[in-house]
Amino acid sequence: VIGPDAAQQEPPAPGDPVLVVADPVAAAAGRLAAAFWNHPSDQLSLIGVTGTNGKTTTTHLIEHLALACGSPTALMGTLANRWPGHSRTAVHTTPFADQLQADLAAAKAAGCSMAAMEVSSHALDQSRVAGCSFSGAVFTNLSQDHLDYHPTLEDYF
Repeated sequence: VIGPDAAQQEPPAPGDPVLVVADPVAAAAGRLAAAFWNHPSDQLSLIGVTGTNGKTTTTHLIEHLALACGSPTALMGTLANRWPGHSRTAVHTTPFADQLQADLAAAKAAGCSMAAMEVSSHALDQSRVAGCSFSGAVFTNLSQDHLDYHPTLEDYF
């Protein structure tokens, strides 16, 4: 059981069905995916980069600096998701929680000690990064983009 009363619940007997009730569901899904993949972000130095503009450039700079220092690094963002032995074109700037946690686990298994990830405002609003433990965060800037999704600047926060 996930939620504010979870600590007060008796654990289910082995074999009993379990119903997970959570609000918001997306945040619970992220935490469940992280648990399923053995909390990969706890085992990486995960740097999240958010802001209206500059996320891609900033994550690429972080990746290149880390690689130059000899740290195997994953990159996740608008252009691609890549780590040693793997590269694919990104579908979303920030993957949905199930894919994100699987990717972080795969990056860790491939020998990465660090990951630089673009975190879009949509991803933050939709709890896609729930279950992630960030070692650091970068906020690049804020302007009035995505007003179709965020009706006001205050809604970004």
